[in-house]
Amino acid sequence: FKNIIVASGSAGTQAGLVAGQVISGWKGSITGMAVSRARYEQEQNVFEITKDSLDLLGYSYDEDHVGYLVKVDDNYLGEGYRMITAECQQAIKDFARYEGIFLDEVYTGKTAAGLIDYAEKGLFKEQDPVLFIHTGGNVQLFE
Repeated sequence: FKNIIVASGSAGTQAGLVAGQVISGWKGSITGMAVSRARYEQEQNVFEITKDSLDLLGYSYDEDHVGYLVKVDDNYLGEGYRMITAECQQAIKDFARYEGIFLDEVYTGKTAAGLIDYAEKGLFKEQDPVLFIHTGGNVQLFE
């Protein structure tokens, strides 16, 4: 994959991906779609957890490089955590209708809204595969 798109809430999933990227040297792009905080605050959270993870593993790294790898987009956050947007709602419907994939309103729906918008804007090269990581959160669908 050249691009990974993932929900970024508590920051742990994205930080784990970035730590793996640092260790492996993978040259792609990981974008966390913010679901609870503004971009700057979320990037700081991801950055700190990534550094803590690499420290725990005893892996040496360049802080500037780690900072460069941390990318968060808050354009799909809407009014905040658990606040659904029209784009999120449409993404949930489209994924269910066309792909048979169920998304939630808090994490994966907002992330999918960002993924769709990126694709519509041509931010991915056609030949470069994109990985959308479905982080779960579907329990609310069955409450």
